[in-house]
Amino acid sequence: MKKTDPEILIFCMENSKQQLLLGLCRQLHIKAVVCSDDMETAPIGLLCGAQDWNNPLLRVPEGSFPPLSEEMILIAGFSEELLDRFLKESRRKGCSVSLKAVLTPNNAVWNARMLQDHMKQERTEVMRRFSSADSST
Repeated sequence: MKKTDPEILIFCMENSKQQLLLGLCRQLHIKAVVCSDDMETAPIGLLCGAQDWNNPLLRVPEGSFPPLSEEMILIAGFSEELLDRFLKESRRKGCSVSLKAVLTPNNAVWNARMLQDHMKQERTEVMRRFSSADSST
């Protein structure tokens, strides 16, 4: 994705945690966008200002996705060093988020609802595999 400036989209976050995260973003010179409910259905590539996201009308997703129910962030334009620092500092400051994703060419046409649904499915699968691995030992 052609996204040069580091940016985070923040979804469905409780205010005090959101303020901690916004402070961290200011400290690290990261643009932070707090997304309102009406932004949940817009393509995330468009919300981040990615220059080469595909037109979502070319790839209409099947099915509907429920409104967001859990806090989530989308990370775009981070170097590996900045990403590592951001993750470390967010844990240290108590504003870590379990559902986080990086903007990619594949997910740029998704909306926040689709992204959250996908991440929840992945988490469930990982937990299932982890649980079955634990029970086999």
